[in-house]
Amino acid sequence: MSERQLNLFGFDSSKKPAPKSNTILLPLDTLILLGVVIILLLTIAFSLGVEKGRRSSRLAKQKQQEESADFTMLETAQITTPQIKAQEKVATPKSEPVVEKKSVAVAKDTSGPRYIIQVAAYMKDKKELAVKEMQKLKSQGFPAMLSESGKYLVLAVGEFTDRSEADSKLAELKKQYSDCYIKKK
Repeated sequence: MSERQLNLFGFDSSKKPAPKSNTILLPLDTLILLGVVIILLLTIAFSLGVEKGRRSSRLAKQKQQEESADFTMLETAQITTPQIKAQEKVATPKSEPVVEKKSVAVAKDTSGPRYIIQVAAYMKDKKELAVKEMQKLKSQGFPAMLSESGKYLVLAVGEFTDRSEADSKLAELKKQYSDCYIKKK
């Protein structure tokens, strides 16, 4: 009986030793242990990748919220234009276009609200693009103006006393600028 027990565990005395070759034989328990370790390492690597993805997603959301907060501040800012009786030309270097500041002294009409259409907002370093768009709107017959609001240049159209007139101009502008809207001044 002891010989039978030894045969079960690979201690068979009647077998000749196997010839040595370049193959590696691993017992079943070692293979199972290696499999478990590999699965554990893959699980850890996957978890670390998920955490890194969450972290980068949070950073992207924060950046997006900061940008939207900047635009929210822009929407709440008052748009003002200087009230000068004469027309001025501001001389700038050749790389910058000449910006004309036109203002006419207007008596304040307190009988009702005034409306403007905010067409777009540009960062101050994109001044050339803002001026180009303003000139494009003026060539189409819109009373366009640029004003500063914090770190932005706001491109707006008109100063309407009648909401229906502002609505009709808004419909025309929506064809070119889908995000424009009417603001009370």
